[in-house]
Amino acid sequence: MKTKFTLTCLALLISMTSYISCTGDDYIEYEGEVVVLRDTVLVKIDSVVKEKRNITLLKLKLVIQLAAFKEINHANSFASVAKENLKTDVDVKQIGDIYLVTVGSFSDGMKAEDYLMFVKARGYDNAFIKNLE
Repeated sequence: MKTKFTLTCLALLISMTSYISCTGDDYIEYEGEVVVLRDTVLVKIDSVVKEKRNITLLKLKLVIQLAAFKEINHANSFASVAKENLKTDVDVKQIGDIYLVTVGSFSDGMKAEDYLMFVKARGYDNAFIKNLE
């Protein structure tokens, strides 16, 4: 029974972590440390896992949308103030009967996300990334 438990623990360790070496006894060496197999098996797991999204493989035309208006004069007024605050060109695009106020043009999603953080830091908390394609 003890041998079966030991083998079960070893299988668990092998499947969940990289394993360096094993002896026939009730202990193994794991990342330079000796781990004694008892009733409880401790598994070292990295606590921070960062999900990395890669959207640069797609053909995208990404912009940062600052606002949308039904009237062009409101869109132009907002764009004028945004141009001063952001120190960059601001575009007003008509899509249907709505006027979008946007900045930037990106095909790389990571660059768009970086610029979005800059825009939000300048006070445009409701800004978001929009794909115009």
